[in-house]
Amino acid sequence: MKTKSLVTFGILSMVVFFIGLYTDNYMLRMIAKPFPVLAMLVLLKPVDYYSKFVFGGLIFSVTGDMLLEYEPSMFVYGLIAFLLAHVAYIAAFLKRSKKIVLIPLIFLMGYGMVVYWLLYPGLGNMAHPVLIYIIVILTMCWRAFAQTDFNKYAVYALAGALLFVVSDSLIAFNKFYVELEFARYLIMLTYWAAQSLIFYSAYATQKKLA
Repeated sequence: MKTKSLVTFGILSMVVFFIGLYTDNYMLRMIAKPFPVLAMLVLLKPVDYYSKFVFGGLIFSVTGDMLLEYEPSMFVYGLIAFLLAHVAYIAAFLKRSKKIVLIPLIFLMGYGMVVYWLLYPGLGNMAHPVLIYIIVILTMCWRAFAQTDFNKYAVYALAGALLFVVSDSLIAFNKFYVELEFARYLIMLTYWAAQSLIFYSAYATQKKLA
């Protein structure tokens, strides 16, 4: 019952956030935005190495959520919070596998170079922070590829990592390249889906072992 209630609460919070986005209601957005990930934090018990680092990643993500929504001047601090979230996810994935998976690495490096090349003219003094962030999030995605044979739930972590790349790419292009129609709706949908999938890779493993 607790799980169903929290999932329902998280989904309703998403709906309220989108209503705030549609009506340009700042308070609705600020109040509703953190609750979907907070619901995941309540459900996830940090009892092993993997779940502890996923839990940490979710905490940093909630912090980043609030900083990015608070005001545009907090963008760099939000970027740092999400960078730390990705570092936590990297640590979680590395515990599951330290394999060198070359093909995903090559594709991700190529993607990162193309994205940075396109964004660079509009980055200004954000050029170095964005470059560091691209390297870290793509490293996170690479390590998600490496751990897919850990158990049957590990593929959810990979799907979440890929959606995180999509979400953050949308943020970057919308902010530094060209404004995209319905960008914020797409960003938040892909972001919450990404977090849900990474969370589920830890949560489902716990449920199986319980």
